[in-house]
Amino acid sequence: MSTLKSMKDAILLLARGDLKNVEAVLSELKFKVNSDRERGYLKALEGITLSLRKDSPNLYARMVSSMDCKEIDREIEIIRRNFLEKPPFLRDEFQEGFFTCILDFMKALSNNRRIKD
Repeated sequence: MSTLKSMKDAILLLARGDLKNVEAVLSELKFKVNSDRERGYLKALEGITLSLRKDSPNLYARMVSSMDCKEIDREIEIIRRNFLEKPPFLRDEFQEGFFTCILDFMKALSNNRRIKD
């Protein structure tokens, strides 16, 4: 399985709250990442996983996972707008991967909410 496919699978597992299987995927991914973009994506995956494992409602991933579709979609636009406002030369590959992961997670959450509704 490709690294990108494994990362996308991990996002879907996270959006469903399947932390046990996400951790197994993360263990494998640590040895497969080859680029700064993949390292950024993986770091965000690890952070989201840790946030969801904790009970604190103040952690961002935990807050987002309790939002409805419209709230998540608003958050996606805020993040996208803030990140894209940075001139390209101030964004590196690691940051691109990191923020792409966060946006992918939020989109997956939003899609899951739509399916359930």
